[in-house]
Amino acid sequence: MRKWLMGVKGSTTVEMAYLMPLIFLVLVMVLNITFYYHDKNILNGAACETIAVGIQSNRNPIGAEADLEGFCRDRIRRKLIYFSMPDIDISSSEDFVKVKIAVRRGKMQICVFHQSEVPHPEKKIRLKKKMENTGK
Repeated sequence: MRKWLMGVKGSTTVEMAYLMPLIFLVLVMVLNITFYYHDKNILNGAACETIAVGIQSNRNPIGAEADLEGFCRDRIRRKLIYFSMPDIDISSSEDFVKVKIAVRRGKMQICVFHQSEVPHPEKKIRLKKKMENTGK
C-alpha cells in the first residue's frame, strides 16, 4: 500500500460522501440564481431602451411609427440564458409609453414593467415665453 494512504481513515470517505452532494447543490443553486438575475437585467435593459425609442417615436414631427415590439425582441434575442422568449405588451399613446415583459420557466417567473411620460419641453418653453411677453 502507498505511504500516503496509510494515514487516511475510512471516516474521511464517509464524510466526503455526505459533503460532496451539499457542495454540488450549493453550486447549482448559485448558478441558477446568477442566470435568473442575468436574464432579469437583460429584460430591464430592453424595456428601458424600448421606452426611449417609443418616446422618440412619439416626439417625431414626421409621425413615423416605430415597431416597438420588434425592437424589444431584437434587444432580447439570443441573450437570455435561463428563460425563453418573453411575452411583450407595449402600449404607446401621445402622453405615455408603457412596456410589460413577462417570462416564465416552471415556477420561476420575471415580470418587468416600465412606463414613462412623453416629455414636451417645447410646450413649456413656448408657455414661458408667452408669460414673459405678457408681463412686459
